[in-house]
Amino acid sequence: MPIALVQTDLRSLTILSVSDAVGDPFLSALAAAGLPALQEVDLRRTSITPAALQAFILAPIPGLLRLKRLGFEFSRDRRQDSYDWNGTAVDWGYELMSPEELRATFLANRPLQLLPE
Repeated sequence: MPIALVQTDLRSLTILSVSDAVGDPFLSALAAAGLPALQEVDLRRTSITPAALQAFILAPIPGLLRLKRLGFEFSRDRRQDSYDWNGTAVDWGYELMSPEELRATFLANRPLQLLPE
């Protein structure tokens, strides 16, 4: 469904927020889409890989001339524990990269900005 969305006539669309089942193929479809008014794309909580996002950011995207801000998040390899009210570890997950780390890793020397949290 998300790929079909960017293949429709949405020339006046300025903000796009997607999540869940969106993966790497969506970035290819988005790059090929003619969305001249699109300024913001929020890709947080998607299954897009860091390598695919990096390739998307570095490639020329003539159909997205006004794109200014991207929202995305990735985890570090560092584990983060979750605790209940009395300090007992109940779960764990991977720590998210900070906005500064995301900018330095993905947006350094690029005109794009990171969407605020």
